[in-house]
Amino acid sequence: MSKATQNGTSSKKCGVERTTRLHLTAESFEHQPTVSSLVLTGCFLIAVLVAIEQLARYVLGFAQNLHPILESEINRQVLARHAFVDCSSLFVIAFLGVRNRHILSELRDGFLGRKEVPKPFENRCFMFHGEAFRILTIFSVYQVKNLYDTVIWNDGPEYVVHHVLALATSVGGLYQGLHFYGVFFMGISEVSTCVLCVLANFDDDHGVKGLGDAFPITKVVIAGVFVFSFIICRVVMWPYCAYYCTRDITAAFASDAEQMKSTGRRIYFRFIYVSLSLLTLIQGVFLVQMYIMGKPLLEELLNK
Repeated sequence: MSKATQNGTSSKKCGVERTTRLHLTAESFEHQPTVSSLVLTGCFLIAVLVAIEQLARYVLGFAQNLHPILESEINRQVLARHAFVDCSSLFVIAFLGVRNRHILSELRDGFLGRKEVPKPFENRCFMFHGEAFRILTIFSVYQVKNLYDTVIWNDGPEYVVHHVLALATSVGGLYQGLHFYGVFFMGISEVSTCVLCVLANFDDDHGVKGLGDAFPITKVVIAGVFVFSFIICRVVMWPYCAYYCTRDITAAFASDAEQMKSTGRRIYFRFIYVSLSLLTLIQGVFLVQMYIMGKPLLEELLNK
């Protein structure tokens, strides 16, 4: 047996790829990619997102005579960003999360009352899940592009902070653990964010100016779909998953698990515990704000 073959066998046994290559398919994520592979894949995916945006601008340029709103180049650029780059990215992320919901079977059974969620935390905290790694990779790449767009379009410092924290969370999760929970927090929960990106096009400040006035019924319907998806994903499912995630992190710190001797993992777990607790509270605040802002709009529409 050659030395190369021996090294390849060793890599497969320890579950870590030692070659630098693109990772795009589910099969390519069966083993943990190297950092160099991750960087290569990330650069490729960012190039894809840039190509999608430029192609969308090109196509919308041909369609500018279909509606007065499309006559503005700024409006076409905003649509290319939100309707094509943001929506397509988040759709893929959410789709992969829903597709791999079987990874969360322990939480699903507990939620449905079939059986209690097992107290042993090791699998949920430390087990490598290739599909979760794939979700985290795509999510991280999208956040890089999103952060760049936020700065270029001057969305505001609050958005910059959000994207930086989201990026730190996903990148840290790639090699520090909690892949189990990444399927929900970086995958399934983005269903509501995907709808929000569609709705963002109707915002006069961050979207296409005048689009909401031109298509008021469409705006209200999409807003209704967003509120429904937000309640399901962020108000019902999020706190439930957050409770078990923080419970597992607490148990991990209280244990003598070998994996918790890593300083990087301990820092990351503490970061997730604090940020997840705060984000769970914020979901409730957002729900109240949506009710306050949405009620008069709905009443105005019904009275027309």
